[in-house]
Amino acid sequence: TSESDCVGGVVGYLYTSGIMAGKDTGKYYMLYNVSTSSKLTNATHCGSIEGLSCVGGIIGKSQIGDDSQSVLNGGNISATVSLDGCHHIGNISGNSFIGGVIGKNTHKYDYSQNSTLLSNCSSIGGINGTGSSVAGLIGGCTKASAKSNVEVSNSFAQGNIDSKGNNTGGLIGEVAGGTNSISNCYALGNINTTGQFSGGLFGTIWGVTNSIKDCYFSGAIYGTHCVGGLAGHSKSTSIISSYSNASSINGNTQVGGIVGFLGDGSSIKSCISANEKVNATKDEVGRIYGATSGGATIGEMN
Repeated sequence: TSESDCVGGVVGYLYTSGIMAGKDTGKYYMLYNVSTSSKLTNATHCGSIEGLSCVGGIIGKSQIGDDSQSVLNGGNISATVSLDGCHHIGNISGNSFIGGVIGKNTHKYDYSQNSTLLSNCSSIGGINGTGSSVAGLIGGCTKASAKSNVEVSNSFAQGNIDSKGNNTGGLIGEVAGGTNSISNCYALGNINTTGQFSGGLFGTIWGVTNSIKDCYFSGAIYGTHCVGGLAGHSKSTSIISSYSNASSINGNTQVGGIVGFLGDGSSIKSCISANEKVNATKDEVGRIYGATSGGATIGEMN
């Protein structure tokens, strides 16, 4: 228990920097082909965790780089954070950026390839947040570069999630920017929020390109605006061979069995909406999506 930020079951604050050598010119560094990484393998934490912002079952906050620095003359920096076989068992509570494995994952470099890789990880227990970006695996992912990416595979979250803010998801509350891939993952439990953008897997997901494949959600969702069986709000996101098996999905507006709002560049293909009930108290509700923009597409559905 801690009345502070950046609280984790194993690591409170993990900083990974590719700035390792070069000529300092003030804000800029002249670098070439520098690579660095942080790796955590087979770590398990059991017990309840409490904090303020950036609270996670394994890592409170993981940050790559510093946004006060950049690169000149074609320099390239590659930085990677990798978690493999990491598990948390127990309840987690805090304000914003609360996650079963990582509270907040952020990439600050705006010029190079930065990756966060999460594989074979899990969280079992309730997640409670009084603010935004609350989820079963990662509270929120923020990136500064189109080259940044997050890959989550073969992982799951089990437990009820309660939030009073925006961006609440069974796996990730918010994915903002970059190129991202989530595969062979699932979330089990009820999601209850008084904020906007809530989904069985993701609250909000957008970026250059995003891929959700072979994933599923089972439970119930109670939200407000943009509520979906898999994602509350999506942009530039491809959802393939995934399904939602909710007892009920409930919201006010833009409520969908797969996605609440299906934005530009998004698509749904070979997915199953096996939800018992999809309800909206006002308008824009559907078995597949609640509302969509002109740039979204729907493929063959199972």
